[in-house]
Amino acid sequence: MHVMLSRVEAIGDVTLTLAAVGWLKRCLPDCKVSMLVSSYSAPVANVSKYIDEVVLLPPKMEVHELSSFFKSLVITHFVHITANKLISNAAKAAKIPHRYGIIGRFYHWFTCTKLHLMRRGHSGFHESYFNLLLVARSMGIAEPTFEYLNAHYHDLVGFTVSPENSKSKTSTKKVLLHPFSRGNGREWPLPHYAELAYLLIQNGISPVIGGTLADSSEFEKSKHLFPDSCEFIFGRDVLEKYIERIAQVDCFISSSTGPLHIASAIGQKCIGIFPPKKALDIARWGAMGGSSRNMVCNARTDSCKSNCSNQHCDCMHLVSASLVFDEVLRLILPNKKINSSLQLAL
Repeated sequence: MHVMLSRVEAIGDVTLTLAAVGWLKRCLPDCKVSMLVSSYSAPVANVSKYIDEVVLLPPKMEVHELSSFFKSLVITHFVHITANKLISNAAKAAKIPHRYGIIGRFYHWFTCTKLHLMRRGHSGFHESYFNLLLVARSMGIAEPTFEYLNAHYHDLVGFTVSPENSKSKTSTKKVLLHPFSRGNGREWPLPHYAELAYLLIQNGISPVIGGTLADSSEFEKSKHLFPDSCEFIFGRDVLEKYIERIAQVDCFISSSTGPLHIASAIGQKCIGIFPPKKALDIARWGAMGGSSRNMVCNARTDSCKSNCSNQHCDCMHLVSASLVFDEVLRLILPNKKINSSLQLAL
């Protein structure tokens, strides 16, 4: 049996599919599991011990070319975690015996052998749990509870990189701040990150500010807000190295981003900052596992219905730097006496 999971999306989406792979391997240990991914997110799939083969989606292929490629892989079961019309048509043309997808994509009606009455955005499930249920129902295996998934998340993901086996830990505590989300989610304001950086330094913790090379040009506009003693690493690491860096620090902080999900998947202490807006909130995208903490403003009890942007969100602004700092200390220095007399050089 060769099961291919198609997840041709960003690194966070791929990360949140890996627990489903681990569960599949626990239930069907003798099956071969491959994952179809983009070249950008392949490094994430490569560090999961449960994936037998990471397959890159070939660029600019027509249906007949992609179907020939699928035939060469001898796939018996194909699960469309990502709905993609080209891939769906190619999987059918390749005559893969068992093809699974959600009913909400019209082309799945003609390209899949089994459809699931599941709606990702309206399910009320966490993204990782939705992916696990989709795989479990496709393959006819048991469905664990969400509580089980959260309690065993790190083991099910199976990352071969972890804070425990990192060899580059230093005596100085380091916290990695990742301010940008590539426009994919609500972002915590940069002045809040700067205020947090000052609080960290005043308490003997070194802030590291990271992101992509493209993020660096946007960050330059606000760099003057940050202490000079911060370590700025924008664009310094390829994704493989950034995963290792996340494992080497003592805590990771960001809003809803792929690197946040990587941090929670490897068992790193991490803090995710979220709005209360449905489909963008903790219930759907929160960091998983026992070492993760998720924060949201307390100003609204219901799902936020305001129409704001990812970069200018009132609810994200209401999560103060001092609240996040307090959570950092609880995670990495629970017995430390706090210096909260913040003096900003702004």
